[in-house]
Amino acid sequence: MSEEKDNDGQTIGFPALKAAGGFQPMKVEPNSKTLVNLNCPLNVRSLKLCIGQGKIFLRPIQKSLSVIPLKNDEKVSILKEKCFECGQEFSLQDLTFHVESCGKDMDTDEELPPFYREVGSEDDNRNRNDEDKENENNENENNENENNGNETEENQNHESTVGNRNDSAFNITVEYVGQDDIISQEHDDFKKIQEDFDIIESVNKILNHGFANNNNSPVELLRVMQEHLVLGRSLEVRDVSVAEEGPVNFIMVDRANLLVTGFDEISQLDFKFMCLRVQFYCERAEDSGGPRKDFFNQMVREIKEEFFDKEALPINKYYNAGTVMGLSMLQNGPFPRFLKEDEIKEIFTKEKPELKYLHIRQAFKDLGILQVFQHFPMMLHLLRPSPQYNLTFRKVVELLQPLWEEEGSNAKMRQKKLYAIFLKYLRLVHGGKRSVVLADILRFTTGSEEEPLLGYGIHPTLKILPVLSSFLPTSNTCINQLQLYTETMTIPLLKENELFSKFDVSFLHREFGLA
Repeated sequence: MSEEKDNDGQTIGFPALKAAGGFQPMKVEPNSKTLVNLNCPLNVRSLKLCIGQGKIFLRPIQKSLSVIPLKNDEKVSILKEKCFECGQEFSLQDLTFHVESCGKDMDTDEELPPFYREVGSEDDNRNRNDEDKENENNENENNENENNGNETEENQNHESTVGNRNDSAFNITVEYVGQDDIISQEHDDFKKIQEDFDIIESVNKILNHGFANNNNSPVELLRVMQEHLVLGRSLEVRDVSVAEEGPVNFIMVDRANLLVTGFDEISQLDFKFMCLRVQFYCERAEDSGGPRKDFFNQMVREIKEEFFDKEALPINKYYNAGTVMGLSMLQNGPFPRFLKEDEIKEIFTKEKPELKYLHIRQAFKDLGILQVFQHFPMMLHLLRPSPQYNLTFRKVVELLQPLWEEEGSNAKMRQKKLYAIFLKYLRLVHGGKRSVVLADILRFTTGSEEEPLLGYGIHPTLKILPVLSSFLPTSNTCINQLQLYTETMTIPLLKENELFSKFDVSFLHREFGLA
């Protein structure tokens, strides 16, 4: 950037752009390093709505620009501070680098503060030994003068200035944690959780809780099962200001070949009790709950179609099917309510079940589900169809709570106008007059076609925003938010039929980030 000014005294800023033959504003796609064109009007309001706190990149159109920085004789900072060792003044930017070498070239008995020394160096080791001796002398002196074990006033002042102490007195080590460190830490946490876990002990805790509390609520007992049988990172985002962290089971699957790739990935997991994190091929989505629920939603549907609606498949595949259904039940996915009553008995209660059901039973047993369901038969009600699980117009409206602007504002008037159109669309969907069904809208918003039995971490919301370029609905499945777009002062609202077509396109779209 140049400090050059024009005749009116205004800073020119970027004079090199004049010779570029025009430039294209761009932004970075979420969760990637790909630059894409910024398709919005180039004014402050539109850019702020489109970018927020993000960065805008300018790409020259006809001519490349030099990457050599323009000369700037003015210091980055005019603030200066005197070095305690040599007495010379340096800018704050230069002082940090100066003190690292200043003490090495001077003949002085004083040492650099510990946070300027390189940990593990000869100087650092020598300084540690000197500090240990000094601390030992101080301690002996204190013991002679005072038998209360208190530190000297000098040491107390030093501690209050530098911070908490570790094994080496007054030494502070600052660590810069990179991606490799994070992965290594997650791996260590994963191993520790795996080593400490005992399936028999966990199941006994669940059973004891059920017996002690005379638990007649299947949903409450399911909550206890999830607490003891799903480990690692939290399944749901409960606070948008807090990043959920913890070890996970990471899998990558192909949406176009989901059953095969899903079974392959799940079968290779050595420890299946960790929260699942799902990445679909060629889709840009960071799984904080939405992609996982979408994965289970589609997998359970395909298992129904391939394993129960058609003729029997190879027996060894039924164990994988049982594992996926069990994980879905434990990790806020859909329950296999397509099971017929005789199939439920084959899996859970029959003394000599058919071989394919025996494989599903073994999968449920390995996950701790079979033991709980056999001791508490009321849990079997969760596998049976019920009207309470059906989606209705009223239920969807109650789930999608609108986030309104201030009362009396023009923005709220526009929101209400769009909301009335959306309600009309929902009635058409509920009446079967669109190609979309209500479950598609809920899946688009939350990742699942039904409300989880244990509820949502964050209640679903409907946010109506001023349109920037397209009226296609968008969503954030990890926080269960549906975003619709309404007119602005410069962009009029589309006709109802055109809006309904836009709604259909989005709600029937399954991939993440590709609409």
